[in-house]
Amino acid sequence: DISLDTSSDRPRITGITGRMVYELAASACEASATRYRLFTRVSTPRKGFTSDQRTTSFESADGKNLSFVNRSYLNGQLEQDVKGHAERESGAIQVEISIPQEEAIELDDALFMSEHYAGIIEAAKAGETIHQALLFDGSGDGDEVLETTAIIGKERDNLVEVTGEAEGLGKA
Repeated sequence: DISLDTSSDRPRITGITGRMVYELAASACEASATRYRLFTRVSTPRKGFTSDQRTTSFESADGKNLSFVNRSYLNGQLEQDVKGHAERESGAIQVEISIPQEEAIELDDALFMSEHYAGIIEAAKAGETIHQALLFDGSGDGDEVLETTAIIGKERDNLVEVTGEAEGLGKA
């Protein structure tokens, strides 16, 4: 759950509440799937709004192919819809966007999510506290490589497992 702690003396935003849900299902033999959703309700002195961002991706087990769908909603109305497929080959990423319009893009080589997660885990095992990498995850318009930095904290024993879909996510 997400909420606004404090705001300035003359706030344009008087409150924010929301929820972020991230689900990763992976297997060494099969494709991995990632679902991400960020829903926020923003209050302002005049009128509030809701923002709902949803991303789903499927990555091949060999780390060479990634299919993705990104949808963004503002006040329940679809604002952005992107669908595409990316393939790592010959030191580059070939991206084929099919929605909103067909487009072919060539990007510099980068990691897909599974290899990125594996790099973070290996860095943590080696005692590193910062891990940086170039990443392509198909987010946004699906047309750029991102520079990422992961901050690795100390191992904790008191973690709890969270399962299932967040109840009431996005409901008024």
